[in-house]
Amino acid sequence: MAQRSLVRTPTSKFLNTLLNNPELPTFIEHLETPTLNKLIEHVGPEDAGPLIFYTTDRQLRSILDESLWASLAPGKPETHRPEEFIRWLYVLQEQGETFLAERLVGLGIDYVLLNFAQLAAVNPPQAIMSEEYEVLEQYAGPAAYAEEFSGYYVTAVYDEEWDITRAALAALQAEDPDFLDHMLYRMSHDDGYYLMHDIAGDRRDSKESAGYVTPESARAFLELTRQTSLASLAIGENHDPVSRRYFSQLGARSHDDPASHASTSRTERNEPMFGPAGTLYVYRAYGIHWCVNIVTGGADDPQAVLIRGGIVSKGTTLATTRRGRTDHLADGPGKLCQALGIDGSMSGSLIGSGPVSVALSLRQPDYETTPRIGISKAMERPWRFVEANR
Repeated sequence: MAQRSLVRTPTSKFLNTLLNNPELPTFIEHLETPTLNKLIEHVGPEDAGPLIFYTTDRQLRSILDESLWASLAPGKPETHRPEEFIRWLYVLQEQGETFLAERLVGLGIDYVLLNFAQLAAVNPPQAIMSEEYEVLEQYAGPAAYAEEFSGYYVTAVYDEEWDITRAALAALQAEDPDFLDHMLYRMSHDDGYYLMHDIAGDRRDSKESAGYVTPESARAFLELTRQTSLASLAIGENHDPVSRRYFSQLGARSHDDPASHASTSRTERNEPMFGPAGTLYVYRAYGIHWCVNIVTGGADDPQAVLIRGGIVSKGTTLATTRRGRTDHLADGPGKLCQALGIDGSMSGSLIGSGPVSVALSLRQPDYETTPRIGISKAMERPWRFVEANR
C-alpha cells in the first residue's frame, strides 16, 4: 500500500485542534458510527478529508451511507443520490489519487459499481469496433465526455461531472487495474437496477436488524393503525417491533427469488408486478435502456418474466428506424424495447387492452434453459429460457 500524505490544509480552528492531536488516528478508529457521522457533519463534508484519511473502510462506508441515501418526503423509501457520491469523490481526491483509488477498492466492488453505474455508461470492447458504436452517442453524448478504459468505452451520464468521474477511473486504472477491469465488465453486463435493488435491500435489512425503522415501514404502520386498533396490533402474535413489520405481511413478496424486484418491499415503482397477470412492468436499466416484463402471478403475487429478446418478423421498417440500424434489432432486452417502442409510460398497462398485445406463435420451437445473466443474486438458477439451436 502506498504511503498516504495529507494534501488539504484545514481551515477551521476546531479541525486544526483535532489534527494537531497525536492521538487522532486512534481516536477516529475507535469512534462509534453515530458519533463519527456527527463529527463529519459538524466539520462539513468538504473539510472532512483530513479526518476521512484516518477512517477504516467500514467507517467510510457508514459515512457514505448516511450521505448517499435519503428519504425525499416523510414516509417515502430512501433513494440513492449520485450527486452525493460525486461530492465525496472530490473529498477523497483531495488526499491524492492513490488515496482515492485505495478507498474505492476498500469499499468493495458491488458498492463502487453501484455508484459508478449512476455516473457512467459502459460498453464492451467489441461495441467500439461495431456498428453499435454509432448508436452509442444517442445515449452517451459527445466524445468529449467519453474515454476508453481497459478496452471499455466509458461515457458520462452527467457531462458536467465527467472530470471527477474520469479522474477516479484513471486512479483505479493506475493503482488496481484488475479491480477496474472487473468493475467495467460488470457495468457492461449487469442490470443496474437489479444491483441497486440488491444493495438497497441489503442496506435496509442491515439497518432494521440494528433496530432502525424504515420510513415506508413507519408510514405503512401508521396507515394500518387508522384501520385497526392499536390494542389488537399490540397483542397480536408475532407482531412488534412495529408489528413485526406487519405491513410486509400484507404485501406479497417474492420470497423464493432474491433477484426479484419485489423481493424486499412493495414500492410505487414495482407496483405493476403485483398483478394481475398480463400486466406490463417496464423499468430502466442503468438509466438508459427500457426493459419489459410480463406479470405471470395473480393479484398480490409478484411474479414476472423479463423478455430478453426476440425476432422482428413484421414492421421491420419501423423497427429499423427506431434502432437506427438494420441488424441486431431485438437481440437484447433494451434493443427489444427500442425496436417495439416500449417505454415506461406503458408500465402497469394490461396486455390486449393497452398498447401491447401478445399472440401465440404458430411455430412450436424447442427451448433450453441456462443460468440467469445480468443479476448479482441467485444467478445459478436455470430460469433463462432461450430457443434451442439459435
